[in-house]
Amino acid sequence: MQKMQIVKYGVAGLANTLVAFLTFSALIKFTPLVFWIANLLAIIASLISGFLLSRYFVFSAAIGSGKAQGWKYGVTFAIQYAVSTALIYAGIRAGASEQLAYILMLPFAISVSFCLQKFWVFKPT
Repeated sequence: MQKMQIVKYGVAGLANTLVAFLTFSALIKFTPLVFWIANLLAIIASLISGFLLSRYFVFSAAIGSGKAQGWKYGVTFAIQYAVSTALIYAGIRAGASEQLAYILMLPFAISVSFCLQKFWVFKPT
């Protein structure tokens, strides 16, 4: 069960990461937005699909309160945004492009998000 959950999280995460990265890249390339606004919009783009995939596919937590899970997922989003934006900023300050800095921060942001979702948002009651 644990291994399958990690595999499911990986599949859902790849889908959400792709949505976020493509959104971020398009906004950086085709608009005058600064990286932190592009990052915010990219995370929002994957927020709804991520919640639904996590609730119904990864953690099978549809029985719990969707409202409570949604609130906790929103807090998780805020934490993920803060962590990822700080890491992107650090990468840019170290000389990386916005897109490379985004790629480099992904393992850290993904790990934080998984732990919060597994042990808090969708924790079985």
